[in-house]
Amino acid sequence: MKCKKNNEDFNAPQNSDEWTLLMCATKEADCSVIKQLLNIEDDNGTKVVNINAQDKNGNTVLVIAIKERDEKKIKLLLENGADLDLVKDKISKKHFEDKKKKVDKINIEKDKETKEKNTEINIGEKKEEDIKIEEKKEEIKKEEKKEKKKDFKVKQEKENTSLDVNNFSEEAFTCNLRIEITLKNISNDNEYIVELNEYENSRKTSKKKIGQTETKKASPDKNIKFENGIVIPFHFSQIQPLEFLIKNGKATITIEKSLGEIIGSLNQTYRETIEGDVIFEAKVFLHDELDKQCVFNIEVSGSLVGMRIGYTITNLGNQYDPINKLVYESEILENNSLIKFNSISIPLNELSSDENLEDNIIEISFKDVQHSTELGKYSSNLAQFFEKENIIEFKGDKKAKVVSIKKNFYSLLDYLEKEFHLTTSLFIDFSEIDKANTHHEVNNEIVFEKLMQNFIDVLVSYNEDDFFHIYGFGFELKDKNVNYDPNMYPINKKVGAPSVKRNEIKKFYTEFLSSIDFGNKKTNLDLIIKNINTTIKEGIENYGISEYNVLLLFANNDIIDEKEFFNDLIISSALPISIVVIGLGNGPYTKLEDVENNFLNLKNDDGNKPQRKCLKFVSFKKNSKNFQRTVQKALIDIPNEMVEYLSINNIL
Repeated sequence: MKCKKNNEDFNAPQNSDEWTLLMCATKEADCSVIKQLLNIEDDNGTKVVNINAQDKNGNTVLVIAIKERDEKKIKLLLENGADLDLVKDKISKKHFEDKKKKVDKINIEKDKETKEKNTEINIGEKKEEDIKIEEKKEEIKKEEKKEKKKDFKVKQEKENTSLDVNNFSEEAFTCNLRIEITLKNISNDNEYIVELNEYENSRKTSKKKIGQTETKKASPDKNIKFENGIVIPFHFSQIQPLEFLIKNGKATITIEKSLGEIIGSLNQTYRETIEGDVIFEAKVFLHDELDKQCVFNIEVSGSLVGMRIGYTITNLGNQYDPINKLVYESEILENNSLIKFNSISIPLNELSSDENLEDNIIEISFKDVQHSTELGKYSSNLAQFFEKENIIEFKGDKKAKVVSIKKNFYSLLDYLEKEFHLTTSLFIDFSEIDKANTHHEVNNEIVFEKLMQNFIDVLVSYNEDDFFHIYGFGFELKDKNVNYDPNMYPINKKVGAPSVKRNEIKKFYTEFLSSIDFGNKKTNLDLIIKNINTTIKEGIENYGISEYNVLLLFANNDIIDEKEFFNDLIISSALPISIVVIGLGNGPYTKLEDVENNFLNLKNDDGNKPQRKCLKFVSFKKNSKNFQRTVQKALIDIPNEMVEYLSINNIL
């Protein structure tokens, strides 16, 4: 935002939004400019600039810095007296709590600095003050832990309970949603009915009826709560534009919203005033109850040379209803002394028809497939397996250890309801490896810009706000006097504040194109992932896990160093991130395809495997250069990957 300079009154409105000079600097400039403004004093030595001034919408400089996600500016403003209580209603509860903890830490540091500067305090008193400070620090740490447990119900388990990604199939978290509709403040005696239609394409040229509510009049409290919820399949990677027709026998009111916009609303509830004081309210619920799961961790140890071991799990039913149903058959593994099988998760209803853990019996049987020999078997009621080690002795020194836990599984909707959100970063390739097809201008249509918009149209509903981090790479700036990182440079050219508002993406993209020359070298994509991994780790250290990151990499070329790329992905698999690479060049993308297809079987130099799958590669060309099809294929796994990561880390 451009601001006019006003030397006489630094707190005067600078534009139609009533922003002060400090607000403009917080949005546009770096920390050094903000410091200069905050340090301006009058003749009496009183600081001139009001750090807590509000614009016409009630926003302060702290709100602006938080929305920019600029931690350096946030810290600077808090240290200089920015009032956190003024932003409470402007940001999410989770962000407010995070910043409140930061203020507490800053106050402790200030207290300590004050005490250390006071030369009149004797050594004994200093020690006493330091002890108090340390005690206060410990108190805050305890409170942080308590809050974490309260908010996320994090339960650290002593055993390795990482979940088998193969059991997180697409069907497991593709769910039906139920939309419940309420009309409020109805002052007439008309009967109302609401019909829901879904447009079959983004152009809205055709639609299909999903369902409708019952016909109903307002109750004495002037509200109508329709009992018949409307069930609709949820497809995360599609926009799913909807049409609500509100009919009262005399008129029909139309509301058009995407399913994503409703899900992304506060508490998954969309509200709109439709006529007079009448309020339309649509709330989304998970219609399908997700199964409870039993997670098994199994290992076999002893003299295993020349053996290939596998096991099966069989449901034997109970004494009233005996059955013999094979539920799971493991992979076959070999090792000289210790075999650790991948953790597996099995729906509880596969092991117990009535969830009575005391009566239902399961049997685990181990076999040496190499010699067609049974090592042994163990059967017990289901309750016996939970929360403790079960040791099964075989002949000689061979034995198996079985541990199982019972888990509730959650959906994307559950996490969004708890104020988790997605943070999306886009990286655009400005190298011109394929001279015949740059995709920055093809038949007067900028493919990169249009494809970006298609992705953002889907993801904006799940973002905390309308801002996206957008970077360029693989280019050369025409201005040779600017220092920049060619692997990670914001298209708005603000290194400390890379956020771009949704409706300004085209503007910044076009301006950026005119200020660069296309590069002629392939870019190491692993350098980008390495930088993102570092940023996410720092965020977790400061604020815990409160968001899930989506990295969209628009690449003109294949990866250069397959080994280094995978080493960085191993780290990513343990972080809250999904990485989507969209191949826009003519290819081939042999290395990228190889890494994705063999992702869970690859190892780094230390022999470590990824915790889960977090990479998706999609070729624009192989999808017939169709924008919507490319977006759908690219994003389809993100809900599963997010839920899997948060489940592994016992969040919710």
